[in-house]
Order: sequence, then C-alpha cells, then structure tokens
Amino acid sequence: LSYIDGLCDRGARKSLWTDIIYCANRFKKVPWTLLGVFNVTRFSHEHSAKCRVTKAMEDFNSTIRAVELEDLRSTGLSFTWNNMRSGIATISKKHDRTMGNWKWFNCFGDSYAHSFNPGISDHSSISIQLMQHTQSSGRPFKLLNFWADHADF
Repeated sequence: LSYIDGLCDRGARKSLWTDIIYCANRFKKVPWTLLGVFNVTRFSHEHSAKCRVTKAMEDFNSTIRAVELEDLRSTGLSFTWNNMRSGIATISKKHDRTMGNWKWFNCFGDSYAHSFNPGISDHSSISIQLMQHTQSSGRPFKLLNFWADHADF
C-alpha cells in the first residue's frame, strides 16, 4: 500500500508521476494499491462543472495507463474534494482515489474503496474494504435427467 499526497502544482506532480512509474515497476509482481490525494481528476465527469480535459489530466492518465493501474470500485461520495463554499461558488472534484495493479485485482478483486463525508476537512477520507477474491474451481458437474433419455447418451 502506498499513500499519495499529491501537490496542487502540475509541475510538482510530474515528479509524483515519475515516482509512481518507478514504484509500479518494482511492485509489478506483488499486489499493490495506491490510496490518497492526487489533486487532479482523471475524467471531465469527476468535476462538478464538467470541465474540459486539461494537460494535467492527460499527464495523470498517461501515467496510469503506462503502469497499468486501475481504479478500485468505489462507494460513497463521487466527489472527494470541495472548495468549502456554498451556492454557485461551490466546486467539487474527485481528487482522492484508490488504484491497484493487476496483481492487486487478481488477489483482492472484490475489494472496494469507500469515500466518507469530509467533516471539517475539504477532502473525504477513504477506506479500502478488503475482500479476498475467491477462486472458483470451475462449474459444478450437473446431470439433468432428460439427458439420460437422449438417443446418443
């Protein structure tokens, strides 16, 4: 588990993207998840004003794709940050998230992240609900009686 506390400045986040690439290569063979504040959205629908795709979003998504990370399924709040204003001045975004690598989903594929009400903070807290992925041993054998009556049985 790696905790992320990304800076608000796009230039400063570039060093975070480099660090994520480095860690992803080191943790490729083990379950790995990242949890925290990235301070950038991935998609336009993660902004209350449905903003356009920015260069910062492109950089973030490029990094995520390069290291083959994916968001954990999430419950709770859709927007995890707000500017603490009310009325038409309110801005909300999904700046906090949890992502995992392929090994994480292979071991804990049924896990999910839950975003809680922020309380006095402008960010929501997030918890990971661990659910170990159960491996099925295939379909159980079933014999339906009508098969015994078939001419080729």
